[in-house]
Amino acid sequence: MHPFISMLMQKLQGNNPDGYKKANDLLRTGGDPEPMIRQVMDGMSPEQKQFILNQAKTYGCPNNVLSRIQNMK
Repeated sequence: MHPFISMLMQKLQGNNPDGYKKANDLLRTGGDPEPMIRQVMDGMSPEQKQFILNQAKTYGCPNNVLSRIQNMK
């Protein structure tokens, strides 16, 4: 697993065990993460979204992935 994903999963496990279980099951089964990402991003303000995207960029998340997340509707 990519170190960035591992770090996020550890944070998620500590902050939201149910969310961690859902995300872990999704990763384990090769499911589509877009609905889950969309659900999480829909609950954020524009400032929170930008902060998350900026943080992801500093951790090495590729620009094409960031752009795809930013353009989710």
